[in-house]
Amino acid sequence: MGTDQQKTFKVLITTVPFGELDQNPLIELNNQNNIEYVINPINRKLKEHELAEMIGEFDALIAGTEPITRYVLENATNLKLISRVGIGLDNVDLLFAKENGIIVSYTPDAPAPAVAELTIGHILNSLRGISFSDQNLRSGIWYRTQGQRIAGCIIGIIGVGRIGTRVLKHLQGFSPSKILVNDLNRNDELYKSFNATYTTKEEIYKNADVITLHVPLTSKTRNLITLKELKLMKSSAMLINTSRGGIINEDDLYIALNQEMIKSAAIDVFVNEPYNGKLVELPNCYFTCHMGSMTTDCRSRMEIEATLEVIRYLNKKPLQNIVPQEEYDNQLNM
Repeated sequence: MGTDQQKTFKVLITTVPFGELDQNPLIELNNQNNIEYVINPINRKLKEHELAEMIGEFDALIAGTEPITRYVLENATNLKLISRVGIGLDNVDLLFAKENGIIVSYTPDAPAPAVAELTIGHILNSLRGISFSDQNLRSGIWYRTQGQRIAGCIIGIIGVGRIGTRVLKHLQGFSPSKILVNDLNRNDELYKSFNATYTTKEEIYKNADVITLHVPLTSKTRNLITLKELKLMKSSAMLINTSRGGIINEDDLYIALNQEMIKSAAIDVFVNEPYNGKLVELPNCYFTCHMGSMTTDCRSRMEIEATLEVIRYLNKKPLQNIVPQEEYDNQLNM
């Protein structure tokens, strides 16, 4: 006997926080009569085995940076869509997902403004010693740190995509003495419009006072910065990474900072998160907790875009942010 009742579509939301800054993603889900959702009950980044145990019954996953590995996907017997809150995809086994007919979408534009601004914040902190001065004062030490202005520096940007381009734009107001850029997809017209000079990564390592990284984690960028590259840098160089953990070899960075091969590093992303490694021992390494996208507007946009993609899928409407083939190609040799 037939029925008009539509099957319940089950959604697991693993990214945290979710729906706290802005209730609209939850409102959108609640407006769908046949959606049931569960928000991460552990309220932290899930480990691989935790997600594997949890995912079995769900049709869609609104995901953060937790490991969505082959093992996890083998347990995702009902999964049809992964809607990633964010831009990085190194935590998702795209190739295995594709083999099993699981669509992957993401929110590539939403995080860019916030990550770019955090990068500028790290540059300013590195040049002026803001957090160092704060720590001194709290320890009863009144010491006026002698810093540098961006205007007197050569800034090197490796990776001039969505975020790198915004960093390039923000830097215009500070008038650096020179901006050096490198990207796989060279765009001389863009660089000219921002008074930037295209060059090799090696020339950036050798000449830049500040080097900031804005590349995805792929087989080509994993361990992009090792002791070899760090030795090329000026002893006064400052290294910024707000892109992905794994791009800088953390053990090599520890050696370089400990031996003062470079002046400092500012790191927002780590191989293993939450981070509790030995870099925290060093006074010339500054940290933030993978918070590049964590501004109210950008985080809200990421969450609502990922949510609407799930609703489009449920209602058989075209998805707007399906991961392009290029991202799958990036994982072929990883």
